[in-house]
Amino acid sequence: MAKQGSGDRRSPVELFQGFDTFAGTARDTVLTGRSREKDRVQRFDYTFCETVESLYNALSISTEVAANFGFGSVDAKTDYVHSPQTTSTSLVIAIYASNVTGTTEYTSAMLKPGIKSPADVKSLNDFYRYHGDSFVSSITKGGEYIATYTFYCQSTEERTSLVASLHAEGVAESGKMTADVKTTIENVEKKEQVQKVFKEALFGFSGLAQPGPDHFVEFALDLGLHTPGNNVIGYKTTGYEHAQGMAGQVWDPILDNRLRFTSSLTRGGVNAEAAAIQGLKNQIEWLRAIYQTYGYADGIKDLNTKLGTVQGDIDNLTKVIEEIQRDPARSFNVPDLKTLSWGVPVLNFAGPDLPASWGGQGGDEFKDVGRKGILAGQKPKTISLNGDQVVDGFMCVYAHGPTVRHGAFQGGNVPPLELGEGEFVTTLNGGADRYVGQLEVITSKNQQTRIGKQPYAPFDWQVPDGSVIVGFAGRSQGYLDRIGPLICTFQPTTWDASVT
Repeated sequence: MAKQGSGDRRSPVELFQGFDTFAGTARDTVLTGRSREKDRVQRFDYTFCETVESLYNALSISTEVAANFGFGSVDAKTDYVHSPQTTSTSLVIAIYASNVTGTTEYTSAMLKPGIKSPADVKSLNDFYRYHGDSFVSSITKGGEYIATYTFYCQSTEERTSLVASLHAEGVAESGKMTADVKTTIENVEKKEQVQKVFKEALFGFSGLAQPGPDHFVEFALDLGLHTPGNNVIGYKTTGYEHAQGMAGQVWDPILDNRLRFTSSLTRGGVNAEAAAIQGLKNQIEWLRAIYQTYGYADGIKDLNTKLGTVQGDIDNLTKVIEEIQRDPARSFNVPDLKTLSWGVPVLNFAGPDLPASWGGQGGDEFKDVGRKGILAGQKPKTISLNGDQVVDGFMCVYAHGPTVRHGAFQGGNVPPLELGEGEFVTTLNGGADRYVGQLEVITSKNQQTRIGKQPYAPFDWQVPDGSVIVGFAGRSQGYLDRIGPLICTFQPTTWDASVT
């Protein structure tokens, strides 16, 4: 028999199969027993999740797998949970729908003939290496659809405010998912200055396309009309100490470690510490990406230093997990993860502000970028101008944002200005009166585009040192009536030490 280690990772496929809590993976089967079929229960609900543990629970992922969060997973479903990149202060609304074909749970379990119970620490560790510390005591098969709205709140106060807004509109923290709940969530999101990301995944069905954010309610309600494969969508495990024929007391050291490993109720357990530090890492990486987008080097440098220290704590925690896997009967201590005492990093910036604008008061007002856009990393990518005697139209394609057109834009009269990586608009000049008569846009790499012939009252503006143009505001209708830059000024992240 080949020796199985923590690198041999697989998901459970049958009742009574061995399971290694500390590696989060299935092992060889040494038990037999009796079982019963449970009533099929279909689900279509939502849950507010402020922790990784609650997200696992909402999506029917076992506690044993949750204990390995951030340290590898054994299937696509647990990989999905990692993909929203939940941070220390994010709110995830988890949506879960299932089409269960059957759930089987054990009623009694016993050692197979010829299999001996471990009698001492040495034989206990030998047994564990091949068969794990527990067995699959319940297994559910069928298909499932999961989706997540991830709101990247900047602080716990912002998350609390978002939850309060949802409550005020009648959305409880959990309940049955309906089209009305979906509409309310999306309406609240439009009012709140919080970045939102929607993701979805479908498991256990072949040839069935994902519905997307506009139609997932109808799709999930009809999930029972589709036939899933024979896929495991959920399982529970029970320690070997509960199986007949096992010497119960010999399992006590592993039982103690298992309880500490999977504990999510209090900090100090491996599960809680792993989830907390992974959330901190995700938050730092998210903020670093925003600073990178806007070219704020000091902020990037500071966060890189912090990230290195966090990774050191993750490495130390990983070493403990590896030590437990090698000898789960030995007492262990979770290392002191000093980075978790820092609190929560908060993006530190002022704006978007409109320091100046030029032109008249006709047309309709526009403001391309707000605070939510900054949190999404929105910045000018392509600028196109249209006009003859005056500037008729202005178009901007925003990276991580929309394409906006202002004025009578029929297509650019001059080639579009394409901004490269790390390139920003630095100068706006021209002439304006009732309309914008001339406009020239110049970038940090000396690219430029210009349109219009009427000089009107001249203007020549450059972005202040330490600030960056993140978008544009003004007025427009048949022409570009008014234009001005939206700027932000970034500072190193602040840390909310009250949140640990």
